[in-house]
Formats: sequence, structure tokens, C-alpha cells
Amino acid sequence: MKELRNTHVAPGRKIPRTHGDIWPMTWADDDAIYSAASDTKGCPEGMFQKGRNVAIVKITGEADSRTITTLNPMEQFGEALSYEGDGEGKGSWKGSGLICVDGKLVLAAFHHRYAFELKRYPWYSATDSRLICSEDHGASWSRFSEGKAFKGPFGNPSFVQFGKNNENARDEFVYAVSGAEGRWENNDSCILGRVRRDRIMNTEAWSFFSGLDGAKPLWGDIGEAKATLVASGKIGCGPEILWHEESESFLLLTSSYPDLSPNLKGYKEAIDACHTRSIFTIFQGHTLWGPWKVVYEGSGTGATDYLPRMPCKWLSGRRGSAPIVSAGNFESRPNVEDHYGFVVGTVSWEIR
Repeated sequence: MKELRNTHVAPGRKIPRTHGDIWPMTWADDDAIYSAASDTKGCPEGMFQKGRNVAIVKITGEADSRTITTLNPMEQFGEALSYEGDGEGKGSWKGSGLICVDGKLVLAAFHHRYAFELKRYPWYSATDSRLICSEDHGASWSRFSEGKAFKGPFGNPSFVQFGKNNENARDEFVYAVSGAEGRWENNDSCILGRVRRDRIMNTEAWSFFSGLDGAKPLWGDIGEAKATLVASGKIGCGPEILWHEESESFLLLTSSYPDLSPNLKGYKEAIDACHTRSIFTIFQGHTLWGPWKVVYEGSGTGATDYLPRMPCKWLSGRRGSAPIVSAGNFESRPNVEDHYGFVVGTVSWEIR
């Protein structure tokens, strides 16, 4: 592993007429990037009058000449801010992870409850994740209501990215990481799951990192899962992990709200804290189970941008820098640039 040093994130700009957040991305076998926009009015913005909880978008072109278009409105997830169920079961859906394996797209979606529903810490939730798949590059999908949810704390998984169509995978497994506390923001730790690539849709076939026997990782059921990273209050839902060829290491990207804490008196104060500032953190590790080292902690692409992503396609062949994608400013505020959409900045580094 070669160490990243002097890492820096430069401010970003929203791609015109994009709208939504989270943006889990994968580089597919057809050379396009696919992503899931959540709480979105579509790309181009305004194509959905009432918005959608989840929509699939297709991203073509290079980082400096990209085209982002809505491919599938994902009607099965409902309109944006629509709530299903009652009480603790009431909420909407968002996408946390997306991967292309053997030409098949697999999306991880989670149940999301909002601050004004919970009225307690954690102020937003990210739980009850399940998988759906597409065998025609996003045109049609299996029904999420027919899939079994992951049990326990694997509530908001994001797939580890190994390049185009997962072609740089080290073995026959697909891996995913999740914030372990079921929060949309400020989780304290991560857990890691894996499954054979030919059984990816079977949530009961997944196993979870449960410790080390010397240098050998152990895998067990969700009740045996152990944290692969502990970073109190610094981990957002669906952390991004990718294999970084230049440094011969894994990078883990995530975000947090440093002014948000369980000591706040009410959910309005919590929402205000999320609108004050956010922090990006980038970790580097030799293995997926750590140890992880912080190589960047500071401001992101904007004042309150969140959940950074680093598309493998735009990273491929580059040295010393890469585009970094995020979303943010999820509530309009005076004198703040509109960043609620597909925001692209730049991360740069030195390698020693």
C-alpha cells in the first residue's frame, strides 16, 4: 500500500438540471455509469411533478463532458416524501448502494424515516435494507416488496466498487459495507458483508466479518458481525468503498455533521445542525476490514454537502486527483448556492 498524503477536496458545482441525493454509482459492462437518485424531481430537474423516492439515472461521457438522464422513475418506490405504514413503520425509501456484476445491476434500498416523524435521536434512520436487480441495464427491475430484508444492523449497505462490471474483484465474492447504527447520519462504526456473486440476491446467503484468526478474516451470521471501522459520529449511511489502483489500497469515503449530537433538545435543532456544516472523511486501508487510517478530514464540495462518491470510471487512469461527487444543501437557504443535485468537485493527493 502506498500512502495518500496532502489530500485536498476542492469545492464543487451542481451539474445543471440535476436533482436528488445519495447517488450510489457503478461502472457497468456497457461502459456507462448508473446511479440511483433519491428524493428526486428527475434529471432533467422537473420531469417529476411530485418527485420520486428513487429513480435510476444513466451517466455517459467523461467527467468533463457528462450527460445525466433519468432512465427509470422506479414507480414501485412511490412519490418523494410519501410515507408508508404507521408509527415506527412509517417512512419512505432511498437507495444506498448500486453495483454491476456479470452485466446485472443490483440496487440496495433502505427504509428512511424523517426527523419530523421520529422526533428523537437518531433524527433520521436508514434501516430495513433489501435488494432488487435489473438484467436489462435498468429498464426493468425486480420488486423490492418480494425480497427479504437484511436482518440486524446491515441497514444501509453500499457495494464495494472494483471497477467496470466488478472486473477487478479479488475473488468470487461481492462485498458491501453499512453504517452499523441504522442512522442516516453520524453512525459510529461500519460492518462488512459478503456473498458469492452468483447468490447476491439471496440476503440469507450473505455472511459478515466477525474477526480475525491471525491475518485470516472470519465470516459469520449478522449476530457475530464485528466493526471493521470505529469512528464515533463520523460515518454516514452507505459509505463509499473502492479499490484505488494508484495507491494499491482501498479508500473509504463518508461524511458527518459535527454539530449534530444526541444532546440537542429537539428535532428542529437537529435539522438546523445538519444545515450548518458537514465534514468529509477519507480513510485508507490495505484490506476491507482495516485497519483504516484517516487521510483527509475537512470541508467537502460545499458547506453542507454529504455522502461523497468517487466513480471508478472517472478515476481510471488518473494520477494525483479524481472527480468527487456528492449532494447537499437539502433545504434552500439564503445566500447559499443550490447544491441539491449531482455535485462534482475534485479530490487531489500525493502518494508516497
